[in-house]
Amino acid sequence: MGFSVDKTTDQGVEHLCDALVDENCKLTELRFFSDNITDRSVAHLCSALKDGNCKLTKLYLKEKNITDQGVAHLCDALKNVNCKLTKLNLGSNYITDQGAAHLCDALKNVNCKLTMLDLRSFSITCQGVAHLRDTVKDVNYKL
Repeated sequence: MGFSVDKTTDQGVEHLCDALVDENCKLTELRFFSDNITDRSVAHLCSALKDGNCKLTKLYLKEKNITDQGVAHLCDALKNVNCKLTKLNLGSNYITDQGAAHLCDALKNVNCKLTMLDLRSFSITCQGVAHLRDTVKDVNYKL
């Protein structure tokens, strides 16, 4: 079951996350269309992703205001045994080589279940891209 959110704030995301960790929530896909999503919103989402009741497998955060700090939160969640994400779209955010390094670390973690990672239109340099490519190759990912 999927759900799309438009025109939300950090506080709205916080309330949504309360629902995501409810044992009766069956939501597996979440798409945000608002560009108001910040690193603070991502921190709330990551708390939910680490909860055993959260069933999200697909998260779309394309064209938001997410920075390396938000990516660090996401990577912490991806390494958590309870996180079920298999698809993550982070295209067109404010992520640099530092964020790419966080992602590489998460992808190497045994608990990371990602099979699709969208990183189009970033501020990642050729060095960051090479590091991601080598990581994916090393862990036999099919991203």
